[in-house]
Parts: sequence; C-alpha cells; structure tokens
Amino acid sequence: MRQDSLFVCIGLIAGVWGCERDSANNLRDGAVSDTGDSFQDVVDGADMDHDVVVNPEPDFLWPPSQFALELADWGLSFSGLVVDGPRVAFHIEAERDGFCRKLTYEPVNCTPTCGVDAVCVGGECKTHPLPISIGDVELSGFSNGTIVVSEGPVGQYFYQTETVFAADAPQNIGLSPVESGPLAFDLSVSKVTAVVPAADWSQIISARGQGDATLRWNNPDPTARIYIRMTTGIGTHGGISPVEIECEGPDVGELRLPGSFLDALYAEGWSCGECGGNDLWRYRAATTESSNPIQFRVQARSTFFHHPKFDF
Repeated sequence: MRQDSLFVCIGLIAGVWGCERDSANNLRDGAVSDTGDSFQDVVDGADMDHDVVVNPEPDFLWPPSQFALELADWGLSFSGLVVDGPRVAFHIEAERDGFCRKLTYEPVNCTPTCGVDAVCVGGECKTHPLPISIGDVELSGFSNGTIVVSEGPVGQYFYQTETVFAADAPQNIGLSPVESGPLAFDLSVSKVTAVVPAADWSQIISARGQGDATLRWNNPDPTARIYIRMTTGIGTHGGISPVEIECEGPDVGELRLPGSFLDALYAEGWSCGECGGNDLWRYRAATTESSNPIQFRVQARSTFFHHPKFDF
C-alpha cells in the first residue's frame, strides 16, 4: 500500500507535535470513580480480552519520541517522530485533582535574549530536541498486509488512508523499523474503539454552574486508558494558552473535570467563535525499554465542542 500523503511541519522539530509532556511528580494515590466504583470494581466486572491495565494512577510521563495510530470509522491516521532529548514544556503543573491537572503558563523575558534556535521558558533559554533518523517504518496487523511509511524530510512520519479494518483483521498492530539499527524495536499494541458518550458532554459542562463536570460513556474498557487536553482559543489558534487542563487515567467509564480547573480554563482567551473543540482519546500503548524510549500508541477519539459563551 502506498503512502497516501505526507505532512511536513516544522512544528514537529519544535516539539509541538502530539501532546506536550512536562515532568510530573507526586502522583495521586488511589484515584477512583466518583460513582463509588473503584478501578478494581470495574476490572472485576469486565469481560477481559486483553491484559488488564493495573495502574490506577494518572500517567503524564510519556516519552518525547512517540508514534500514534488513530483508528476511526473513516479509516486510519499515523504520525510519529523520534528525537534526541526531552521536548520543551511551556506549561507547568499548578494543581492536581483526581485524574486531572491544571497547567499554567506565564511569559517571562530572558536576559540576554535567546538565540534563533532557542525559546525562553521560565526565564531560561531552552532548545528543542533534534530528530533522529531511523529510516522507514512498517505497520503490521492488517488483513491485507503491511504498510510501510517513509521518513519525511525533517524526520517526521505521516500516513493516512480511508481503509477500515476488516472484521477478521488481527487484534494486535505492530510497529518496527524496516531496517535494523541502534534504535531498532518491535512494538505491538491491541486495537481500541472510541468511547460512546452517555450524554451531551457540552451540556453537562454548561449545566455544572461552578461545580465539577463528569463526562460518562456507555462502553468502558478497563484494559485501556483515556486522555484529554483542553485548551483555550489562544491555544487553538497556535498561541500558548495561560491555562490548560490535562487528564489521563484508566478507563473507568467516566472522567471528572474539577470545577475550579474549568473556571480557570474558561476565564479568558475565548474571543474566537470557532474554537472549543476537545478530543477525549481512548488508547493503549507500548514503550521500549532503553535510554531513549520510544512509545507506540493505538488510539481512537470522541470529539465534543464547548465554548463558554455559546452552547453547541
């Protein structure tokens, strides 16, 4: 199968691709569903076809080198980048509650000013990581064979096709470089499906007043994990939002968004009219064990819109 399209984005080198992952410490102990069902309760009541994800804690420590395969009803999309160091994190963790944390950013000037290859973050000049070439990569686990994705001109990978998985397609999807090398790997991840909202999530946020908003879905999969990162109109249009909300955890069928975090998110940065899109991802991942770990995620999204000045 040929590569249908190639995406060239300098932002990949700049560390903008994917989700920004700054270090997080002091992970919260014993995060559970606010309906009274603990993570283990959901696991015990599930029909298990895969290895159970036993970590009940939020995990914000994704490695900087990442590949992601999105499965959707229209087809699939694959992207990735391998880099030589940590990505620049513009936000810092200000507060954590349950599976979510509030991230904040405050612009600070550096003296002397940073060079063209660096950015000023927290009063320090920081450089973005550089891409590492591993050559073409191969996706396996498709009923009609494998897919070879070529490395782009600045080290990035992008592939998109309208091919949908056949019913008899293998459950696991594999990723490995075509040629062996010092960063050779062979990762395999089980497929996932998107969550199905139990109600209109935008209306739930609108009706919360100043309290929490709990997003629920009808098809929990405790062998998978969920992730969302909510930003303002500033972040939607390429700027650095003063506040963002990031949530990650095991799939227990719901996610509580803390009310104080939502209040901070919707306080400013919403002069745009077409912003407010949010993606809640269900995913599974495998990561290499090395000094420069590489993560491969298979994921599916459920999208909703919410603007503090409008109801969608």
